[in-house]
Amino acid sequence: MTARLFIEPERLTGESLMVDGPAYKHLVRVLRVQVGDVLGVFDGLGNEIEAEILSIERQSLSLRLGTRRTIPAPATRITLLQVLPRADRMELIVQKTTELGVTTIVPVITARASLDAEQAAGKLERWRTIAREAARQCGRADVPRIDDPLDLEEVARSVATPGAVRLVLWESENQRSLTRSIPECCRDIVLLIGPEGGFSPEEVTRVALQGFVSVGLGPRILRTETAAIVAVALCQAATGGLDS
Repeated sequence: MTARLFIEPERLTGESLMVDGPAYKHLVRVLRVQVGDVLGVFDGLGNEIEAEILSIERQSLSLRLGTRRTIPAPATRITLLQVLPRADRMELIVQKTTELGVTTIVPVITARASLDAEQAAGKLERWRTIAREAARQCGRADVPRIDDPLDLEEVARSVATPGAVRLVLWESENQRSLTRSIPECCRDIVLLIGPEGGFSPEEVTRVALQGFVSVGLGPRILRTETAAIVAVALCQAATGGLDS
């Protein structure tokens, strides 16, 4: 399989590129690339470039940029509003939902899940790095946008996109399932996933006033990270996002 490399779009305007730092170490020391090898370079915005290795020095290598192509965006946009879980579970959520094609991830703060400004800055950079790496690994040319954390009320208002299907997963919902709540030809889905312990009835009522419909994932109680991964996968399956 051709090695892939993420490069910021502003660095891809010319005909050549110098690579150093961690990317150089990964290519040379881990993948053992050689002069003449061809890589896939992507910019996180949906564009991919064929690049040939021209030279390998002690701390950098040179690439010649060749054929460029734009990979079409998924037909359905999926926005994941994820209440912050404990420990490092958000890293798993970012990685796996990126692989599944989520478009945007918004960390959500509630009474059960808080994050101060200093913690948020460090974690956001870590999550964005994980998203880029997951996109590289799974063959995406785009990278999900990971927004700054918002509280529950701000999130409910900020995603009031006309025409979007807005769903809140709630373990107490046994009348409406997620898969049966996605209409045909749906092109914009917003998923709100709660914390460990789930949403309170009052929280579900508040977001319902902003257009969210409560849905369930079946008879079993899932961990928040499992629920996020399953929900994104089911949305992709329902809208054709897992078809060849």
